[in-house]
Amino acid sequence: KEELKSTYPDADAYVCGSDQIWGHPDLGYFLHFGTKTTKRIAYAPSMGGIIPNKKCQKELISYLSDFDFISSREKSDVHTLHKLGFTHAIQQPDPTLLLPAVHYLQLATPHVPPKPYLLLYLLGNETDVKTEEIYAFAHKNDLPVRYVASQGRVDQFPKLYPTVGEWLSLINDASYVITNSFHGTIFCLQFNTPFITLPVNKNIDRMNNRIYDLLEKYDLKDRIFAGRLDKLFDTINFDVFNRKRNQEAQIVKKNFEQILAR
Repeated sequence: KEELKSTYPDADAYVCGSDQIWGHPDLGYFLHFGTKTTKRIAYAPSMGGIIPNKKCQKELISYLSDFDFISSREKSDVHTLHKLGFTHAIQQPDPTLLLPAVHYLQLATPHVPPKPYLLLYLLGNETDVKTEEIYAFAHKNDLPVRYVASQGRVDQFPKLYPTVGEWLSLINDASYVITNSFHGTIFCLQFNTPFITLPVNKNIDRMNNRIYDLLEKYDLKDRIFAGRLDKLFDTINFDVFNRKRNQEAQIVKKNFEQILAR
């Protein structure tokens, strides 16, 4: 932090954004460094569902007062920003949605997958569905499972450890995906791969807001697990997502052009 203050990057604009960088008032993530003339842009950061206390609110107001443009990824965070007095704050899509699927497919590592297969992509956060249940479900439906895990998930099932390119291919080539990951869900949308998203539980269920926001916007809230794994086989209409994703990307591009032209 001290290094950022004393030897800040020389730039016309600073941009902070994405995921849960605003879970606490860290000056680095709020661009509280540099000169007053540098433009400061908050592009779709998230507070991770945390409601700031009074002390935190004061710090946020101090940091955000220098911004030229403020947006957030979740509706709940936009409401919080409005309450803090930043009524011009708007909701913007996650940055991974600004590029079309073809861009990511250029980064993917081609492979010949067993067809069909179920990709299981789980972060360490707990859900109401046990891994054993998913394997039993896949076995019942004659689906081989390709399992990718991260963030400390430990169990007895064999796992893959893909590169980024291989991970993209695994999602794109899968017949179905079951995941508890926000960005796992996003790339299912990008590649139009049938999926079910498992909400997380216990003390981090506030993180589900981003999943509900995301899927509600594209009329796909029914893809959130609600007791039935066989929902996975229901037909998904990706038309709304495909249309809106392109529209949103164009709007974001115009927003940035306007901000930088000021």
